[in-house]
Amino acid sequence: MQINEYQTQTELNPKLWIDGKFNPKLRLQLLKIAKAFYEFLGIDVELHDVTLTGSNANYNWTKHSDIDLHLIINYRDINDNILLVRELMQAKKNLWNNKYPIEFKGMNIELYAQDSNEPHTSTGVYSLFNDTWITKPDAQIISVDDDAIDMKSKPYEYAIDNLDPYDKNLLDKIQKLKSRLKQLRQTGLDTVGEYSIENLAFKSLRNSGHLEKLSDLEKDITMIQLSPRLEIKENNNIFSADDEESWPSGPFGKKDDYADESGDSYKRAKDWQIDKPGEDEATKGTGYIKEKKDKKSSKIDMVLPRGQQKVLKAEDADYNRGLLVKLLDNGGYEMAYWYDKPDKPYPVEIIVDGKSIKTDGKVVKMKFHPKDYYDKQDKDKK
Repeated sequence: MQINEYQTQTELNPKLWIDGKFNPKLRLQLLKIAKAFYEFLGIDVELHDVTLTGSNANYNWTKHSDIDLHLIINYRDINDNILLVRELMQAKKNLWNNKYPIEFKGMNIELYAQDSNEPHTSTGVYSLFNDTWITKPDAQIISVDDDAIDMKSKPYEYAIDNLDPYDKNLLDKIQKLKSRLKQLRQTGLDTVGEYSIENLAFKSLRNSGHLEKLSDLEKDITMIQLSPRLEIKENNNIFSADDEESWPSGPFGKKDDYADESGDSYKRAKDWQIDKPGEDEATKGTGYIKEKKDKKSSKIDMVLPRGQQKVLKAEDADYNRGLLVKLLDNGGYEMAYWYDKPDKPYPVEIIVDGKSIKTDGKVVKMKFHPKDYYDKQDKDKK
């Protein structure tokens, strides 16, 4: 993917700058946002400055560039454990950005509390407090080889695109990938600076959506692992709703209604512990009742009730997965894939008529057939 952040523009971003000077009204608005973020941090330390840094304080801005606001504080005024304070500030940054995704003209406003003892790596830093440059950028053309950036970023693209959602060690692999990416960027900033191959490769991954994809996957997996599992009390015994073995076993050891290979269907009896007179010998003592088979509808495995979502589980000994299917009130259908717990859609590749439509789709809706569909079918029969 071609990125342009190493190709300098002839002017600073006109959405923020007017004739080389920062927009005065926007400056006040950003200081107001910075004040709200400072209060959100919940700390009582001196605020030395609020700076604008990154591409929008430089000539290498693009439409993807964020408005990066850094609140300059001394971490040691909070605690001597700098690592602990840095992790706290990063956590606060993530909480703020998730809770208040503020934008200006399509650009995300990202806030971060920076240690005043941390050296500047950006070639453009502007003080919003003093309304003046700390480090004034140069509009020189920076020449960087596209192939060099691709060689650095492509292995990460491949690793992210080929993460297996069924891998039991997925979360660990994601966290290791993110750690490597952080080290990649920091190495470039510490050596060459903002225009290093490593930093530009990192920006390429951000612009292509791979970093967002990685973060979304990490969030989904973490939520699944942290969500409490439902427990059901039956006859004073505790059974986990996700533990197939702990449920009273039927002919196939399933906890729900099922159909066998012959097409006969079985339904869980209300008082499954009690054998009833006249019970089918094949189901006696299992807790299932054999249902009468309608020969006319023997090819129908399930009838979908209108307006109700049904959970289908795949026959898979290694993973909990399946489909969420719903017949909509208007007659259409809504389907989604679930993994581990059937509580929400999980991203999956969607293929229609052999063509991949989306690699991380969640909900598929099927509407109505073409108006002349049945007319064509009747003509074909004649």
